[in-house]
Amino acid sequence: MPESHPLIPIKYNLTKIRPKIKVNRSNSFSLIFREVEKEDNLRKVSFHSAVELGFTYENRLVSIFMEILDLPEGMSKEKFNSLLCTLLLDNAYLEPYYVELYFIDSDYIPNYRRIIANTEMSIIENVGLAKLEFDIEKSYMKIDKLMGILQRLQGE
Repeated sequence: MPESHPLIPIKYNLTKIRPKIKVNRSNSFSLIFREVEKEDNLRKVSFHSAVELGFTYENRLVSIFMEILDLPEGMSKEKFNSLLCTLLLDNAYLEPYYVELYFIDSDYIPNYRRIIANTEMSIIENVGLAKLEFDIEKSYMKIDKLMGILQRLQGE
């Protein structure tokens, strides 16, 4: 996450597509970036991640930061990193095992909601991110409060 002074806003490269939020269950939600027409070009990988969801004071989703805690089963580091590079097509910021996505510019520091989750990332090869699905294992705020915020955002 870039360093910033609280009074100096930083503008980021925004993702090309603002995701739709879908609450799946009481501890699960998805961010849908693109609808998938053909499953042939879709790659799905699963891993554990530490996630920070950034919200405005009006509870609009500003950003998501994911620290990837383990490699997908049966995938080499080089192959996984190559797959993650597809996210650059969506203006994602990448560092080794770290992905940052920005959805709207904000003139102040967002409120961060931290979770640990089983994460499934769906990527359309040579296009970009299709979907992120999170099954929350641990939330650093009451899970029902976080899911309530996401539920309200589901219609946007």
